[in-house]
Formats: sequence, structure tokens, C-alpha cells
Amino acid sequence: MSQPVPIGPFGEMLTPAERQELLTLSRPTSYRRGEVLFREDDVTKHAILIDRGSVKIVRRRPDGADLILAVRGANDLIGEMAAIDGSPRSAGAVAVGQVDAYVIEAQTFESFVRSHDNVGWMLIRSMAERQRDADQRRLDQVSASVAHRVAVELLDMADRDVALEPDGFVLSQTELAETVGATREAVSKALGELRRRGAIETSRRRMKILDRAKLVF
Repeated sequence: MSQPVPIGPFGEMLTPAERQELLTLSRPTSYRRGEVLFREDDVTKHAILIDRGSVKIVRRRPDGADLILAVRGANDLIGEMAAIDGSPRSAGAVAVGQVDAYVIEAQTFESFVRSHDNVGWMLIRSMAERQRDADQRRLDQVSASVAHRVAVELLDMADRDVALEPDGFVLSQTELAETVGATREAVSKALGELRRRGAIETSRRRMKILDRAKLVF
């Protein structure tokens, strides 16, 4: 009987032996802050497993600016859709800070998934979790205040250790605004409200949670 499929980022769902095998089949790569891992509409077909650091997933808006769809961190698998179906990239990926990762070519990734009974279900479960997260974000953007959306995003990133360093999150206010689907001005106002609550402190390109309970609306 197959084992129950665990919950969490794809890299955490693998057994130690499976993870080591996947890393052995992959190419270790590092990216500097702001470096592009892949671009929207690229025809590249590899997937990337993040080892350390954070990556923002972006799409171009009609005005040419980037819209941040999500921020991914350690053990997250990105770019797997192009590796699975060979279609052009539906979004781009940019390093938020220093990123260490493993690049897995499409054929190698497919062979790895096919040779391990549970890994396919892990992949499906990981993608399903992301879809639920995207659905919730769309609902929040039409029904929740900006302060609530900012608080939820900060708590989520803290729980996943995404864009988080010892002295706080490395996302800028502009990046946070793009992530929660609000203007920079609205996010600045929301951060001010959260500071007055004593929930967070902020500095240039830094945000730090002081009291998680005060981020719950």
C-alpha cells in the first residue's frame, strides 16, 4: 500500500532519499538579487527547486510593469508547468535576494516522477495547494481591507520562511503592494496602521513582525 502523501512544499514532501536522488540529477545554480530565473513566454522547459532564498513569480501588466503573483521560498518547486507540458512560461521568476537552487531538465524530471509512485501525487497536491491559495487571494482582493491582506501575507510568508531574514522581510513596499494587489500608497497606509497596533516595525526595504497576535483581524 502506498504511503499517505504529506503536505508542504514539494521539496519537503520528498523522502530524504528521493530528495537526494533529485538533487543528484539536477544542476546547482545561484542567482543574485534581481536576477531573472526565467521569463514569461520563455520556451525553456526546466523546473527549479529552490534550496535557499526567495523568488517572486511575476506577470507583465498591460502598462509593462510587473505584477507579483506569489513569492516562493525554500523547497518550493517552480517552473514545473512548462516542464510538464512544454508550453511557454505563463509567468516569470525573479530572485528577491541571493538564491541557491537546483535546475532539473524536463526529461529528467519526467523520468524521476514516473519512477517514484508517490511523487506524482506530491506534485499534484503541491499544484492544488497553489490553486487554492490563488483562489483565496482573488477573494481577499475583492472582499478584504488592504491592512487585512498585508497582515495575512506577512503571516503566510513568516510561516513559510519566505523573503525572511533575521532582521525582517526583504520585500519592498512596492513588491508587497504588487503581491497583495493594492497600490503602494494603500499598502503604506496599511503598514502605518499595523505599526500603530504594535504588530510590526518597518525600515527601508524591511518589515519585521513584532506581535503575530496583533496581525490577526
